[in-house]
Amino acid sequence: MILNSRSLEKLEGVHPDLVRVVKLAAHYTEHDFMDELKISIISGGDWKSFRDYPHIELNRKNYP
Repeated sequence: MILNSRSLEKLEGVHPDLVRVVKLAAHYTEHDFMDELKISIISGGDWKSFRDYPHIELNRKNYP
């Protein structure tokens, strides 16, 4: 998968570490890129307090 200019525009303002994850994930779908980049991400989503659809986010233990 290649990120087009529209996709790259939507990444403006996103934390640089998450941008690195997205760019690498576009090339390595079966690769453990989080270990390679040394970036801790977790699966997010919270349906109990409000409708927070599934997504990935930086691990708050490493990114307070």
